Amino acid sequence: MGRKYSSTAEETTLVSAINSSVGSLTVASASGYPTSYPFTIIVDSDTATEEVMEVTSAAGAVFTVTRGVDGTPSQGHAISATVRHGVSARDFQEPQDHMAASAAVHGLAAGVAVVGTTTSQTLTGKTISGASNTLSNIPQSAVTSLVADLAAKANDAATTAALATKANDAATTASLATKEATANKGTANGYAPLDASSQVPSANLAHPILSNATHSFTSTMDLDPTGATLVGLATAQAATLVVGATYAVVGVFNGWSNGTATNRRTKWQVTIGGTVVGESLQWHGSTTIAGACLTFGLYVPVATNPNVAVLGAAMGGTTGVACTAGGDQKVYLIRIA
Repeated sequence: MGRKYSSTAEETTLVSAINSSVGSLTVASASGYPTSYPFTIIVDSDTATEEVMEVTSAAGAVFTVTRGVDGTPSQGHAISATVRHGVSARDFQEPQDHMAASAAVHGLAAGVAVVGTTTSQTLTGKTISGASNTLSNIPQSAVTSLVADLAAKANDAATTAALATKANDAATTASLATKEATANKGTANGYAPLDASSQVPSANLAHPILSNATHSFTSTMDLDPTGATLVGLATAQAATLVVGATYAVVGVFNGWSNGTATNRRTKWQVTIGGTVVGESLQWHGSTTIAGACLTFGLYVPVATNPNVAVLGAAMGGTTGVACTAGGDQKVYLIRIA
């Protein structure tokens, strides 16, 4: 606590002599002296025995003192020695030291710096009230070690109110218009989700079969014994394909072939746009068989809507061969590149 002063303290005298060590003294009058502590008194001012003392408390005219203050020696004083309330060198030196100091001033702890207004400083342990201070022009790059508790803001009324003001904001609306709604995840015409491995689930991939043509026998077909004729099983169907893409062609055929002679073979072909892209042969003897064949091939379309046709034939032997009704044929075009 700082020292106290009075402009009305009267010069007084010691009621009794004191030695160099006593901690209290009695004055003839305490009129006008400070009633708060500490304050300074000077005994035997301007003499060889001058001593500056600090009064730490008082009971009437009895002062409790600290002896030998501000570099003056503690020594004995005679009865009637003068006592004055005054100032000493420290009262003038301390303001000078204060003006030159940058720390441990204004009641701050030792080593604690005063916060300035112009020089660069780092603040630690300070609380800045948002109610009575305004922070402006703070770039994001100047904010470090910021911990944001967003979870606590999820249902915060103030946050909700602030967001409500953005509902009809033109810039916000325009920005959101370019975003895909989360409700469209995994829905038709929406966007695909990711699984635990950050992959698109197979259920959300486009079906690889881009086009298929299904054909069925409608009557018995008697073919030339030389096997030179290929007979279309049904009307060719159009397939919408991507020009220049690569498609795998898979034909699946099943039916019956009448085996009335030895060394029979039944031939299946898939044609697209007049070009054979898949073919298989089924060998059998004189036995009537019911079976299935697969054809495979690659196709790169030069037109977006080529015709897809399935052809079948029986070849070899000396007599006609019949493919009986009831068979089922399918062609799959699967884009692979």
